[in-house]
Amino acid sequence: MADEWDIARIRSESGDEKAHFVDGPVQASVYTRQKDGQSVYEALRVRRALAVGGLFLLEAEDEPDNWYMGQMAKDGAVIECWGTYGTLRDAIRGL
Repeated sequence: MADEWDIARIRSESGDEKAHFVDGPVQASVYTRQKDGQSVYEALRVRRALAVGGLFLLEAEDEPDNWYMGQMAKDGAVIECWGTYGTLRDAIRGL
């Protein structure tokens, strides 16, 4: 992780003392466009995931140090991301 971010630093920078890395595989998708009045999502391969500030920050497998922000879908099965926020520092600032 860039700049040696550990969970203590993530908690300090985000102001969320409960921030944590998500264990196990994470199912995620990223919003790409609207089609026929419906949101279209594409699968996102996740390298690392953080739960922070009531949202999720996800690092893409094929995009090191590029973090997406999203929330758990209503069905609880997948994290739906709405965009990329760049580095972890930038993503935390975007919370």
